[in-house]
Amino acid sequence: MVLRRSTDNGKTWQDQQIVRQDPAPHGYGDPSFVVDRQTGRIYARRSPFIRRFQPHVSLADRSC
Repeated sequence: MVLRRSTDNGKTWQDQQIVRQDPAPHGYGDPSFVVDRQTGRIYARRSPFIRRFQPHVSLADRSC
């Protein structure tokens, strides 16, 4: 899971950062971020999944 962050309302963006990385076939999706307004800490939530390869199904035919 990666993110890019802007501190100037989207005028410029920092380089991409890897937030979470596991070896294939493990992955993450549906990221959401929550800010603790008292501490300023940002929490990244994600949904883990395991992609199973199905050689007879094209990626266009899959819904993940």
